[in-house]
Amino acid sequence: MPDLATELRHLADADRQIAEAEAHLATVEQQHAKLASLGGALEDSERLLATMRDALAAFREQRRLIELTIDDIRNGRI
Repeated sequence: MPDLATELRHLADADRQIAEAEAHLATVEQQHAKLASLGGALEDSERLLATMRDALAAFREQRRLIELTIDDIRNGRI
């Protein structure tokens, strides 16, 4: 059974993962834009960006689920 302290730690971990993923994504987006401005091949960069965006979406979904669990704990549903 989940407990509030553990879920709050999970939430903090998720927030860190999201922040790190957003920072990495911003860096790669800048590099992608620079590559595009130089006329470079973009296929690999576009695949990497898509993968990073998918991972970020998964982190955000996990965070949402953690928030739901916290809400359930606080409201006595679990």
